[in-house]
Amino acid sequence: MLPSPTQPPPVQTTTPQPSQQVPEAEQVPKTSTPARRRAGQTLLARFVKAIFRPILKVFYYIIRWIRGHSLVTLAAIVLLVGSFLFTSYFLTGALLPFSTTDTIIQQDLNSSNPQVNPNIQSWITALRDGDASTMLDLQKSISASAKQPDSALYIIQFSEKQGQVKWTSASVTSIKTAADGMVDTFIEVDMTSTNANTSGAKLMTFWHFVTAPITSPTSGGQILAIEYISTRQVG
Repeated sequence: MLPSPTQPPPVQTTTPQPSQQVPEAEQVPKTSTPARRRAGQTLLARFVKAIFRPILKVFYYIIRWIRGHSLVTLAAIVLLVGSFLFTSYFLTGALLPFSTTDTIIQQDLNSSNPQVNPNIQSWITALRDGDASTMLDLQKSISASAKQPDSALYIIQFSEKQGQVKWTSASVTSIKTAADGMVDTFIEVDMTSTNANTSGAKLMTFWHFVTAPITSPTSGGQILAIEYISTRQVG
């Protein structure tokens, strides 16, 4: 039916659509990451600290005390060094313990007589060390018909390893050239007994060597005879 010309046209109404809510973004649960331990917080580091911290504290307080008592510290150092040198001299015959007894023995022989045969020096040093192989090697030049030295017995009696002695010095008492051209050398070795029954006793042993003359720096000087003379106790 057509509307009357006097009637207003019908009003069209629109129903509003409900607003769509945008879903919120899903929130990822946050996990707390534990802080990384420093190197000084590990179990091993704490164990090391527990051991060394008291020691370092002791050194710290010692240094503080030394700074406040310089004269006393200096006197203590002098006494310590003096006792160190005295002990070294008493045991080895040398003020400084860095020189081996082998070097000391050879220096003593050279200082007492620079003409001493190097083979004799080597044999004496080997006796002190209990070095049987070196002693036997130097004795190869001794004739089979001559009296052979008992190196094994000498090592038992006079070496520091087995003889319960401490060598202190060695010296050349005499060097003479015989009519046949052979050289007679007499050696004195001073030592201190370390045996429990005779500890500290001073001993002197005497040796006689017969050697061929040294014709050049590389030839001659072979040992032809070795004779143990005697041992004396001093004091």
